Amino acid sequence: MAPSHSAKELAAALSLTASTEPALAEADYGAWTGKTLDHILREDPSGIARWMSDPEACPGGGTSLAKLCDSVGHWMERLVTGSSGTIIAVSHVGPARAAIVNAIGGTPSIGLRIDVTPLKPVLLTHDTNRWAWRSAGPET
Repeated sequence: MAPSHSAKELAAALSLTASTEPALAEADYGAWTGKTLDHILREDPSGIARWMSDPEACPGGGTSLAKLCDSVGHWMERLVTGSSGTIIAVSHVGPARAAIVNAIGGTPSIGLRIDVTPLKPVLLTHDTNRWAWRSAGPET
């Protein structure tokens, strides 16, 4: 589970016993943390434009999507070599997007085109050879 308070609350609400995994932390949004998108658009429109088009851009001086994809990818590699069975990861939209990018063998720029809905599952499978992203079913 991500180290955030909200991830811990969700895991508890789901009656999951979970360990904290720093790689599942949401990206650091630096100076943008705690601000609404509307506020940031007024304050830093060129920063938003870079962030939404360049996976190397660091939002508010924080963590780039490329770095997040790298961190989550290393965690996924550790899962393959050190775990078996079903794993439930409680995290945030950014790491979920990064996990999908890694599962499909994409580059971080593909992550800019993946929308993840908060509180909706992202299903990933591994068959000892490769990761795959599985549809969670119809939208409700």
